[in-house]
Amino acid sequence: MYPSVLFGIITIIIDIIYVFFLKVKEGERLQIFLINVNDFTEDKFNLCLSLMDEKRRLYLNSLKHTKNKLLSVAAEWLVKENVAKILNKPIEEVVILREEKGKPYIEGNPLYISISHSGDFAAIAIESKPVGIDVEVIKPVHKKLKDRICTDSDLKYVLSWDNETEENLKTLE
Repeated sequence: MYPSVLFGIITIIIDIIYVFFLKVKEGERLQIFLINVNDFTEDKFNLCLSLMDEKRRLYLNSLKHTKNKLLSVAAEWLVKENVAKILNKPIEEVVILREEKGKPYIEGNPLYISISHSGDFAAIAIESKPVGIDVEVIKPVHKKLKDRICTDSDLKYVLSWDNETEENLKTLE
């Protein structure tokens, strides 16, 4: 429930870095940070690259699309910058490691991190317990796809949600 509420907020006011705090339980806060990569400067890009280990730089250099590299570096910058603030450490001391399947974590710290990017935006979530975030650019859906994945009752249900949803789904017809 919470992520959909936050996603709704984010889709309305995306522009530069926004910070959202959602109180999950007493004493806990889910922190979400978002950046438009068009606002990510070349200086920050180069600084972030210089703070990465050789293995990560090699991986980023293997990416075929410059946009994917920019999104990955911007997301990593968000992690480093905000974890440094949370832990009250210099950004150079924040080491991002990756589990076997690529999930990021901070060396020697119990913070959980999730990263997502789509279109021009990179987002991260930071929490004291496992967390996930997903950012997707909303695109029109082709009618053939709608017919393949939705039953008539599915579509009727979705269209009953509200007028905005109906307007968004008119692209399906």
